[in-house]
Amino acid sequence: DRLKVERAGGALAGLPDVIAKALADRWSNVLVPLDRAGFEGEVVPAGAPYRFSYSLFDPAIDWTATFWKFDAASDPLTSPAAFTALLSTAPARTESLERLNFANARAFGDGWSDHVALSADGSFDLPGGKYVLSVTSDDGIRVWVDDRLVIENWNIHGPTEDHAPLSGGAHRIRLQYFQNTGAAALMVRIARAR
Repeated sequence: DRLKVERAGGALAGLPDVIAKALADRWSNVLVPLDRAGFEGEVVPAGAPYRFSYSLFDPAIDWTATFWKFDAASDPLTSPAAFTALLSTAPARTESLERLNFANARAFGDGWSDHVALSADGSFDLPGGKYVLSVTSDDGIRVWVDDRLVIENWNIHGPTEDHAPLSGGAHRIRLQYFQNTGAAALMVRIARAR
């Protein structure tokens, strides 16, 4: 894994900001150990080294996301067969995304704040080890990894985080999501297991 570290102008007088950019194509595993001298107000004596680090594991998933609008006739809870049929029609919108990170209803775009259906699929490759897939949803979510249903919270709910274990290696991921009305969220993350 390669990492480019840049030095930028500091937000505090005389202190540099450090910007770390992952150069890997498929995943980022960032650990930046830094030394710096203390400044007035800290418990660290002036001029003494202070060791700290920042760590981030952030694998990209190459998502293809397709969007539809549903109505009462294709409601995912009251008319599940019609909803499934809707997802087999031509989508209203298709996007290629590195991350699914919709923090609120407006994040889906103008005209997409309610009665949204989304289907997304992608692939990712993790180094050896144990991981946790975390999905925050508001409202319904279903997630399959390697064609196995690993998360199902298919109802109307506030922002809820669901988890599924993952192992290292190549994986395929697919999800279905619906946003009814009001607040919304859809965020997918992978973290190293603790």
